Amino acid sequence: EAILSIEDDQFYRHSGIDIPGILKSICGEFGVCQKRGGSTITQQFVKNAFLSSERTYTRKLKELILAVKLEHAFTKDQILEMYLNRIPYGSNVYGVELAAR
Repeated sequence: EAILSIEDDQFYRHSGIDIPGILKSICGEFGVCQKRGGSTITQQFVKNAFLSSERTYTRKLKELILAVKLEHAFTKDQILEMYLNRIPYGSNVYGVELAAR
């Protein structure tokens, strides 16, 4: 629950992308409002598992499309498990299982 509240408090309510979050992120990029991340857990997993971390509109569009496709192919709990097993937990430790050791 802690990771969900920090990273994506709407995780169980959206379909892979959070439109209000994306709009707030765009608003922050243009200096209109406070800068913040707009990527959902699903988007973060897609980026880390399948895409580069380059900051381009093309990569972001691919991320959005793949996030929606992933949401149709897997349950929310499966996506969360994949995310938790993929994110970095410090000095070359990836995934909650390795971090717990």
